[in-house]
Amino acid sequence: PPARFEPPHSDHGEDTDLDTLFNYLVVNVTVNITEAGNYIIEGDLYDPFSNWLDSTTNNTFLNVGIQIVQLRFDGSLIYNNGESGIFDVDIELNDDSWNWMDSDSHSTGFYDHLDFQRPPGKFESPHSDHGEDTDLDTYFNFLVVNVTVNITVAGTYNIEGDLYDPFFNWLDSASNNT
Repeated sequence: PPARFEPPHSDHGEDTDLDTLFNYLVVNVTVNITEAGNYIIEGDLYDPFSNWLDSTTNNTFLNVGIQIVQLRFDGSLIYNNGESGIFDVDIELNDDSWNWMDSDSHSTGFYDHLDFQRPPGKFESPHSDHGEDTDLDTYFNFLVVNVTVNITVAGTYNIEGDLYDPFFNWLDSASNNT
């Protein structure tokens, strides 16, 4: 084939905003190119328990020879996942017409999820709820759910929720944009 993977691959955490937390888990994919052209390298990231975390694609022109292509996975997804350990990456190589060329996998070094960027907003326990009687007829007009969030970057956030009965039948939706 005009291109194939040429392991070993490598990985590292990348801090792009100098706050000492990794914004990305970068996997350096090594490919052997025998015919210059545009290639598409895709990667799927899995946590230490084989749960899918993220996908990324790098569409790039590659010259003949051994080339390194970076796949950058969102660090906040690793943080949110809450699992530390060795992550697995499934990699696929395609030409620019999406014709399959090769596939491979890579196991990263050990990473602690706390070393990755926290998201700008995150749900935090506890949450609470109460009924609200707005017309004083002793019957609740609304079920109010108080959601606790931890915001690290000021801005406008939208919180949405769906209400289900005990048999998982959808009852209602609500949102708050603030």
